[in-house]
Amino acid sequence: CALSQRPSAQSIKLHLNMQELMVYGLQQKQYLPVMIQSQVESTNSLLDVMFESNPFDKKCDQRVKVQSQPIQIVYNGETVIQLLKVFQTQKTATLSQLQDAAAEKLVGIKERSATGLQYAISSHPRLEVDISLAPSYFLIPNGGKYTKNESVLVVSLGNLVLNTEPRPVNQKSIRAMHEAGANNEEILEELKRQSYDKFQFEIHNIQVLIAKSSEDWEEAINIGHGTEMHILEPTFMKLSASISVITDDPRLPKCKIACELPSISISVTEDRVLDVLSIITTLPMPESEEVVVKPMSKELNFVGSSLSLLKFLDEKQQKLQKRLDPPPETFDATDGVVQFTEVEAYFVLEEIAITICKSRNASEESSDAEFGTPSEEFVDAESRQLNFVSPSFKSVTFDVPQSTILDREKMLSVKVKKLEMTAMQRTYELKVDLKLGAVCFDQFRMKNEKETMLQVINTPRYDSGFDYLFTLSYVNVS
Repeated sequence: CALSQRPSAQSIKLHLNMQELMVYGLQQKQYLPVMIQSQVESTNSLLDVMFESNPFDKKCDQRVKVQSQPIQIVYNGETVIQLLKVFQTQKTATLSQLQDAAAEKLVGIKERSATGLQYAISSHPRLEVDISLAPSYFLIPNGGKYTKNESVLVVSLGNLVLNTEPRPVNQKSIRAMHEAGANNEEILEELKRQSYDKFQFEIHNIQVLIAKSSEDWEEAINIGHGTEMHILEPTFMKLSASISVITDDPRLPKCKIACELPSISISVTEDRVLDVLSIITTLPMPESEEVVVKPMSKELNFVGSSLSLLKFLDEKQQKLQKRLDPPPETFDATDGVVQFTEVEAYFVLEEIAITICKSRNASEESSDAEFGTPSEEFVDAESRQLNFVSPSFKSVTFDVPQSTILDREKMLSVKVKKLEMTAMQRTYELKVDLKLGAVCFDQFRMKNEKETMLQVINTPRYDSGFDYLFTLSYVNVS
């Protein structure tokens, strides 16, 4: 760690360097698990962090740079079980204690004018962030104990990049916008847009693969494209977040998040599906303990449920009653309630396809002979259905990249198109809207070395200009 200072500019520069990191698990007879291990070369550092305030170039007020090298994280069931016991809470709890812990604390409310917004924006320190984390991977071995002699589920967390979109130093002032002919509403909207620190968050090469004991998963991760071991081929995710610099104005959401995922292709053979299920079912899990909840008295129930809302409304109710003095039956107790918008989130997944294929070494009697229907009537009916398309609607088209499944014999395919979610968390309510465009489920059969497809489920209305297949609107009011 190195620290330097320039007193004349009240500037501090901190540099932190870490060379290596090792975390060992619980000793199990002659076996000592290595749960976290850094994967760095001798010439590189595992972690390099730099923080600087008031830098020389004056492009920002605070600057953060972080770079890291990969680490390997291995799940060890026995260590996790014993570790969870350390942090177990008391076995009994009263409802009044839980209610007191969840009581809300309301902050002051200030609906600022345009000049007030401009002053808050100009006085807020400008932050510059540049973070790049190399892909680290998480291993979940069969049985919860990694000895390199069992199948393992590998999750590569991808290369994480976080950057800020710095606010311009010379932003439009109220005077300049007014002289340009902007009205009050346009000036206020422009200042609202300037009231956020914007961050761009990207993850590249997210991968999930299942490897048998004789397979080299490290080489498969570094190839950069899908292999037979891959369940999720290398893909990326992009997320943008805007954090408000003003936290006491209810007109400004404190946090706005938007996440976009492109088309995702998940391809896996039947034997690897069974390997994943085997790993999940053989993981040792901690035993759950029943918590005895003591009921609270009626008096505590009344007091606890009234604290969060009545304290906040009492003063406003008294002012309204003195000024308006309405009859009791027409008075609304929620008059004057102002809600803050904590989070606005938007998520969209354009397309996802999950394909299950036969394994290469599967015998002819494996799947078809055991689970197939040997009826010639079914096969004939299936071939007739393949050419049927509803005259009213056209079929849904899915443009999912087919990189590694072209040379495999497909069994099942599930496709989902356009999955959207919009969520808003406010002081006293949660709103969530879900939308699903289309769903397709196909079964593939081989007949005389020719692949035939049976559309088990198909929803063609979405591509024909109709509404979404499924919409859900959920509101939870406190």
